[in-house]
Amino acid sequence: MADSSGFRRTRPAAVGDWRERAECARFYAASPVWADRMWTFEDAAGDDPVDPVPRTMARRICESCLVRLECLADATAGGIQYGLFGGFRRNQRRALGNMAESDGVTVYSRSGEDLDARIQAFRDWLRKHPEALKRVESEDHRLKQARRRAQRRRSVPANRASAQTAGDVPALFQ
Repeated sequence: MADSSGFRRTRPAAVGDWRERAECARFYAASPVWADRMWTFEDAAGDDPVDPVPRTMARRICESCLVRLECLADATAGGIQYGLFGGFRRNQRRALGNMAESDGVTVYSRSGEDLDARIQAFRDWLRKHPEALKRVESEDHRLKQARRRAQRRRSVPANRASAQTAGDVPALFQ
């Protein structure tokens, strides 16, 4: 359930909560509909069906946010599935969580570990490994580019493909 700042709470707010200092909180206060277009509405497959321009703007806002790592750690360890948190989508957050888990940091609860302790441990890991953020972003970019290239190859019209074979002359020039 979202509060007035637009964040879904994974636990009750504490005094001086990081959400109060988040850059995106002012967007929710000014225009909840616009903010929803920027930070939420991700479907179950993890795709981005929203307009890419507001989503890009949201990522840039997250990159400059002072509480980015807190937001990212809270969403990842808290199991929030949909939306953009800390500038990362669900599959990117999952990749970061898996990287931290492989380093021995408990991010995901399997036997009821304390949520606050998991969030703090993951946030500390993120601070010690800033290269992990770049690595996940670059890998995601590489995968998107590969998908786009494959999609373009599949969508080549049959007449264009046959016109490129030797000896074929387009009808316009005959």
